Amino acid sequence: MSDDDSVLMYLENEEEKENEPVKDNIILGIDLGTTNSCISIWKNNKCIVIPDENGNTTIPSYVSYTNISKYVGHEAKNMKDINTNNVFYEVKRIIGLQYNDTFVQECKNMLSYDMKENERGGINLLSTVRNNKEFLPEEISASVLKKLKDMATTYLGNEVKDVVITVPAHFNESQRQSTKDASLIAGLNCVRMINEPTAAAMAYGVNNSDKEKLILVYDFGGGTLDISIIDMYNGVFQVLGSSGISHFGGVDFDNRLMTLCMSKFTRQYNITDFSPNKLSRLKLQELRKQCERTKKILSTEFNASIMIENFYLDKDLIFKINRNDFENACRDYFLLSMVSVDELLKECDKTVDDINEVILVGGMTRVPHIREMLCTKFTKNKVNCSINPDEVVSMGASIQGYILSGKDDVFSNSITLLDVTPLSLGVEVIGGIMDTLIKRNTMIPCERTRLYTTDTDNMENVLIKIFEGERVLTQHNYKIGEFELNDLPILQKGCLEIEICFSVDLNGMVSVLAKEKTSGNQKSVVINTNKNNLTKGQLTSLINEALEQEALDELIKIKKISHYEILDLCSNILDNNMDLEPEINDIKQWLKENRTIEEYEEMLNNIKNKYGINIMVDKKVKTEVKPNSSHLDATIIYSKDGDEEEDELRQEYEKVGSTNSSPELNDMKNTLFDLCKTINNIINSEQNNFSDIHKKEILDTIDDTLLWYHSKDNITVSDYTEKINNINMLCDLIVSKYDDIVSKILPSDKLETMCLKMLIEDKKNEEYLQSILQYLYTTDVIDQDKCIEFINEIEKLNVKTHKYDDIIVKDIDNNDGLSIMELLKIKQNDELNDMIINQIY
Repeated sequence: MSDDDSVLMYLENEEEKENEPVKDNIILGIDLGTTNSCISIWKNNKCIVIPDENGNTTIPSYVSYTNISKYVGHEAKNMKDINTNNVFYEVKRIIGLQYNDTFVQECKNMLSYDMKENERGGINLLSTVRNNKEFLPEEISASVLKKLKDMATTYLGNEVKDVVITVPAHFNESQRQSTKDASLIAGLNCVRMINEPTAAAMAYGVNNSDKEKLILVYDFGGGTLDISIIDMYNGVFQVLGSSGISHFGGVDFDNRLMTLCMSKFTRQYNITDFSPNKLSRLKLQELRKQCERTKKILSTEFNASIMIENFYLDKDLIFKINRNDFENACRDYFLLSMVSVDELLKECDKTVDDINEVILVGGMTRVPHIREMLCTKFTKNKVNCSINPDEVVSMGASIQGYILSGKDDVFSNSITLLDVTPLSLGVEVIGGIMDTLIKRNTMIPCERTRLYTTDTDNMENVLIKIFEGERVLTQHNYKIGEFELNDLPILQKGCLEIEICFSVDLNGMVSVLAKEKTSGNQKSVVINTNKNNLTKGQLTSLINEALEQEALDELIKIKKISHYEILDLCSNILDNNMDLEPEINDIKQWLKENRTIEEYEEMLNNIKNKYGINIMVDKKVKTEVKPNSSHLDATIIYSKDGDEEEDELRQEYEKVGSTNSSPELNDMKNTLFDLCKTINNIINSEQNNFSDIHKKEILDTIDDTLLWYHSKDNITVSDYTEKINNINMLCDLIVSKYDDIVSKILPSDKLETMCLKMLIEDKKNEEYLQSILQYLYTTDVIDQDKCIEFINEIEKLNVKTHKYDDIIVKDIDNNDGLSIMELLKIKQNDELNDMIINQIY
């Protein structure tokens, strides 16, 4: 049975139960973050954080869609400002919530994409691509999880299935279930969910498990601030309480820097009507990236600079800032970051002196001023920043995964994880009052029972409503379920005794049992907190869709590899024997058709068998490109005047830019851009015969390619080559459907071309040639026989038109050596169009 089958079988299981991993199976740890995500494995007594293809140990939790492709991670994040409506991020904030939730409405106003309420009261994310397709938050999270899964599979060389996923301590049951659904869509089996602060404490507490400590976990990431207090003793972790600010993180500091840059720019050039909406999307994207980079630089250096050429109205933005200026500009944010610490200490009835250790989680804890404030409050000796704050949560999850995998050793036996309920659980009683059975921060697994009675005589049925939250009235809390206890004994009010039992398992899933003590009649329910989101059928459909897409992607990948292998072999054969060119051209023509994997394999074998002696081993093209430096070492010399400083900055940026781009890369980039521009002009020309469907397919590919270019870091020669080949293949495939149209060049078309090219060289016959053009452009029904006579007369003139003879006459007439797309390119050449305009007007 495949992993995919087992995932579907899990859905068909009617009863809720904890997934048990295969003994000794590898279980990885995933930090599915609001802003960034990470995956790791505990192996050989150490944690290995798994990198992506570019060596990054974290990926942005961003997903971007075009009509052609889906991008996940860094490329998707870089598209935020240039593909605004179709880049989805921070879905962790809204996953598992109802659309009309106040918090969702607050989030809606802060996100660049739109959303609406679906038929179940949940959330649909709106796009402007793929026929305005709507996505679910679970789908977006699943795409991020799938990317992490693929990274791990590539790194480990084995299929990855079982994982431990971390969630915020404040996540309710619906949010946890939706996260679990996302893992299923991604083809993963979530064997356990643990709270993020608990995972962080596990990572920090591995080597100190025999010491009793009260730990404060300070988690300050890109989009949220979460603070928790954990009691750790003899390898046991217990969360005592959690607090924080859900809409506050590193992005706010980035935005503050962006505001400072734009304010300085408008003052410098005395621009009064400027607004961010007037910026081009590419400039806004560049500004956001540079501000984030500057924030990171100021964590390790004292000075940083931002420079963007032609930022607005052909003027350059040059912004210099030092660490002190940054701290002063963000002083209110720094003060706000400490407020939740005091609130949590008060809630848990603890003081600063009670805290033994403060552990740092999240990228913002790298900021020196954050660390200084924590050291001032708790003393320097208590603040522990020995583990990478971006990776620590995933590391803790991987430790929990190692323990759950069934390993029997000293390490796994030395650690026990005790988590807590994030919110209070209870039932509604008379007056709409919330009667709490399990209080917030109660250690799980747990079970609580309480007796209730009726307030009305002769009641046959009782409706039991279940809520979670901290408010006194249930109307202010979150309803997570209800059920009816039927066939009750007919008794007066107050005589019935109904026993209600709440239980919470290790994954935080809630079960409720109600029992009437006299008759023994009872009913139980596992709380389905996902009623407003995915049904079982929808979840199954999404899983199947993901599996089909994965299979399709793999099929396309195999075909591409085979296609390029055949092209490489053809090039090698021609390099060794040009006499075989006709046969090789036949093979290239064969490649233009859509082929099956089997056909590709057969062709490869035929080529190797037939032309083996002519195949040379081609030299590998070096595609390593030096990565962009993490920062620009442009130290500010404040004693120099402004113009001199700006000149130095420009020189520094030009120097850095030149080291990051080789001539070969620039040539490939220009080739790609020229190709996109040319095809775009052709498609948008009124003179082509393409159908709207084919036009859209080509333009979608061009748009996707340009988005890819502006979002991908460290592009290599092979990357450019693949994109260029993909565009050419698509164009050749589509244009081949119009062979009968393109190949039928009328005498009038040929005559027009001859006249235009001869006007460049033959000034003495200019009047005659213009008269022919006037006939062509003003006659409604052109006589083609008359055009042939004109052609014969012009050919007798024997005028050599150097620039265009070889291209237009030979190749258009004989269709020799050029693809049909290239012929169209010549036919629609901008230079010829300009000449037409000049000759007429």
